[in-house]
Amino acid sequence: MIASFAFEESSVLRTAIYDPADRILRLTFRAGAAYDYEDVPEDIFRRLITAESAGSFYNREIKSHFTARPVQPKAPPGTAPSSG
Repeated sequence: MIASFAFEESSVLRTAIYDPADRILRLTFRAGAAYDYEDVPEDIFRRLITAESAGSFYNREIKSHFTARPVQPKAPPGTAPSSG
């Protein structure tokens, strides 16, 4: 079952969503960017959401240890992507 968590106290992270079947951890940052981290064990997600400082835990245990892919924001309904 997919689990989600909102970081009310963190100045760095806004939300975490974890998919245990695919071992994907999606983190959304206060600055607005979101990334999917690949092959993340469930224990890392559990430790992140219970850490005294989520930002420090992210920097120490996630940032340079797992492959990250930026999540592209979705266009609002009824809008077409710009062709540049």
